[in-house]
Amino acid sequence: MSQEAGKRSLARAVGQRFGVESSPAFERLLGMLLSPEEMELLLAAPGDSTAIARAVNRPVEAVDGVLHDLLMRGIVCITGHEEGRPVWNLPPLGLLMDGIHFDRRYRRYGPEFYDLWSEVCRDEVIAKAPEGMLRVVPVQAALPPVRTDSRVLDIESAEGIVRRARRIAVQDCPCRVRERHCDTPLEMCLSFDAFADYILYRNIGREITPEEALAILRHAEELGLVHQTVNSQQPDVICNCCPCCCVVLKAGAVHGYTVSSTVSRFQPEVDETRCVDCLDCVEQCHFGAMVERDGRRAFVAEKCLGCGLCVRACPNDAIHLAEVRPLDHLRSGPSFAWSYLPEER
Repeated sequence: MSQEAGKRSLARAVGQRFGVESSPAFERLLGMLLSPEEMELLLAAPGDSTAIARAVNRPVEAVDGVLHDLLMRGIVCITGHEEGRPVWNLPPLGLLMDGIHFDRRYRRYGPEFYDLWSEVCRDEVIAKAPEGMLRVVPVQAALPPVRTDSRVLDIESAEGIVRRARRIAVQDCPCRVRERHCDTPLEMCLSFDAFADYILYRNIGREITPEEALAILRHAEELGLVHQTVNSQQPDVICNCCPCCCVVLKAGAVHGYTVSSTVSRFQPEVDETRCVDCLDCVEQCHFGAMVERDGRRAFVAEKCLGCGLCVRACPNDAIHLAEVRPLDHLRSGPSFAWSYLPEER
């Protein structure tokens, strides 16, 4: 077997480990990103450096150095520690993609690199997106105040998520980096706590204050972007998403895939005595939930994600958000722990 054929064979095997059975685009990307020796390390994961070194018959110190380099490039993650040693693993495909797109150093590869990722995203990520991957967070102005007697939880409020965070970082939106369909600002993706630690450890974002984070959120709402977070009771990110680029919103708005539990617990209700059918809400709605019929506003409930942008757009305060789903719509448990660092914390 030729050297090139051997590398292609390894790329296909690594692709399968990422859950991609056969994708020339993904295999080509792996060939751009990885040497054959690095691919062999990925095929030996998960495990600590000693176990992986034993599997590939290389010195532990050398293997440990390569694995750390792969971590800094977003290609491997740490999913825990055993006896103080990091356990190296492969991230899910979507998180591999994001971990690479956060990193501005990859832009030296040029448009072809991101075109290949766009193909992988369409065929392997969007089409196979797990139900409930993300959850919409309504715009702040659309939510009633979060009080001790309120059924609205702080994790359903973008401001609440920011205020409870130990640490905050901002990094580029990976979807807009990849898709390049609009001129919406890139640096608008917020990460919190352990995820922020990971972003700052890799030097692919910058640390910001809660006030700076809230200013980014307000600007996102002014631009008509949709807040999303992981559907967890321990959210570690707020994405500010445009439906032309976002992997999840595009799944529904463009490709027609139904990922129903990404909606918030809320849905707009209209005070018909205040509505003058100005259709500002129709213009603002990204998902065809507010529509025009014979010159009047109509609501298509099954298309609504509960983002609250229509509330913000209404000049007559005719729309408000109402709870339509129970509290158990919010999943318990942590986010995916892909942000462990080499040292236990």
